[in-house]
Order: sequence, then structure tokens, then C-alpha cells
Amino acid sequence: MISSTTILRAKPGYEGAIREALLDLADFIQSDEPETVDFRILSDEQDAAVFTLLGRFTTRDALHRHLNAELMERFLWAARSMLDGPMTLSMGEEIFAKTTTP
Repeated sequence: MISSTTILRAKPGYEGAIREALLDLADFIQSDEPETVDFRILSDEQDAAVFTLLGRFTTRDALHRHLNAELMERFLWAARSMLDGPMTLSMGEEIFAKTTTP
């Protein structure tokens, strides 16, 4: 399993626009990315401008398809003027994951 974590910061006044764009991205992932096992968007409790994206993918190829999807490219193009600095991306092979089912 391959996981990725992305941290981004919205410029002041753009928090809502970034949130909406991320939720549009989530809708696409939900419907069009069967190899995306898990995808979460976190809004930081201490700083409303900070968002963290957590993704889990079946393979490295699935991660690359996710990163290169047309909607992802549109998000990155649109968001670039709303972000306060570059995004931080970390990805790699999982060495441990605890999963439970309710």
C-alpha cells in the first residue's frame, strides 16, 4: 500500500474557496478512483488556513494516476494563486497501518 500526505495553507480570505475546491476533488476521487483505498481531508483545528490531505493507494501507479488526473491538474492550476506558499507532499510505502471495522 502506498500512502501520501499533503499539507497546504490557504492565503488569508481564501480558506473557504480552498475548502470547496478540495471537496470537489474529493467527489471526483469518490466516484472515479477505485484504486484510491482511502482519502481524507483534514481542516486544522488551530489554523483554518491549513489543510492536510491523506491518501492511500493500492499501487504506486494508482498514486501517479491520482496525482496526474485532469481534475487534480485543474485544482492545482486554480489553487496556485490561493495558496500561501508551496504544498508539502510526502509519499511512500506503508510500513504499518492499523485498520478496524466498526
